[in-house]
Amino acid sequence: MSLTTALFTQPRVIVIGGGFGGIHAAKALAKTKAEVLVIDKTSQHVFQPLLYQVATATLDPDLIATPITDHLSGQKNATFMQATVASVDKIRKEVVLTNGDLLRYNYLVIAPGSHSSYHGSKNWEKHAAGLKTLDDAVNIRERILSDLKKAEQSEKGKTVRFTVVGGGPTGVELAGAISEIGKSHVINPNQVEVVLIQKEAQLLPSYPQNLGEIARHDLEKMGVKVLLKSQITDVTENEVSIGKTVKLKTDSIFWAAGNEAPRFLDSLQVPQDSQGRIVVDQDLSIFQHPEVFVIGDSAKALDPFGKALPAVAPVAMQQGDYVGSLIRGELGGMKRRPFHYNDRGSMAIIGRAKAILVSGRIQITGFLAWLIWKVVHLWYLTGIGNRFHVLRKWAIS
Repeated sequence: MSLTTALFTQPRVIVIGGGFGGIHAAKALAKTKAEVLVIDKTSQHVFQPLLYQVATATLDPDLIATPITDHLSGQKNATFMQATVASVDKIRKEVVLTNGDLLRYNYLVIAPGSHSSYHGSKNWEKHAAGLKTLDDAVNIRERILSDLKKAEQSEKGKTVRFTVVGGGPTGVELAGAISEIGKSHVINPNQVEVVLIQKEAQLLPSYPQNLGEIARHDLEKMGVKVLLKSQITDVTENEVSIGKTVKLKTDSIFWAAGNEAPRFLDSLQVPQDSQGRIVVDQDLSIFQHPEVFVIGDSAKALDPFGKALPAVAPVAMQQGDYVGSLIRGELGGMKRRPFHYNDRGSMAIIGRAKAILVSGRIQITGFLAWLIWKVVHLWYLTGIGNRFHVLRKWAIS
């Protein structure tokens, strides 16, 4: 077992994860005396809000994925390492990699994101494709196009059924997009059936109830069959069981029903919630270790009212900016201040010219919300070239 960079003259900050939170934390440490090392198991930063558009063949994968090194270019104190983290030794201040290497740190920022949660039913994962990575999106796209091709070539007018489990933003966006792509790929739209299953009483439960109803109404107008208060009890290759009696035959199953944090976080041996997220203090550090921070989807951070912050990109970006600035200030002798999330609102796209937006007391639906969604996501997408090509793809579609 080797000890990598056991001795270093400058304060070392290790950032685990090249997503929104990790990149923002690393960039906030530019022009400091710290040595910044970003670690990720893949070499690319993926713009996850547009994953569903790759999954439904609207966008090409390379338009939403950029090398992590591009985000760190020009930052002389930052380097990138493609590696997988096995555990963290918070006592020895070491990150343990799966190849056995040890990486020492002064500060550690943990921002690995999350993966799909199948609620302890590992067999379900084999049959229900999640949507958390670029590979997931490409896999779903291939399954959708393959099923549609079979329906199109069927002499008897075979009906293909897609089942989406989970009525949060990802499930709603995916169901709406599948319905639209299905109608454009077959001669008879009745050959394509999309079912959206939600265990709760409304779609988009984190949104006001009236917006959840608008989303349901819009999806049903698009031909999506919405099943509310429907608990999944089993998943097999071509069947979904709901409750004790209902068995739904299906061609493909897509999973958007919850997330969980990576298992290596267990090695921190600090309080976690049911999803494996680390319970963090007001400064996003972990219990009794102020040099270790957890941000983004893997952190359970509370707002002033005691409610957990949502696992969305704006939270991760603001947390990354905050932690990077906190470390920068602490290296300069400044005291810490608690993290405060500036909630600018939430958006979800339902279909072409259909979306919902809520920001404080402001609620916008329909075409205007859809247009704002497009503008905001173009703004945050990395690279002028990518923005142009995405805009062109959207215009064509």
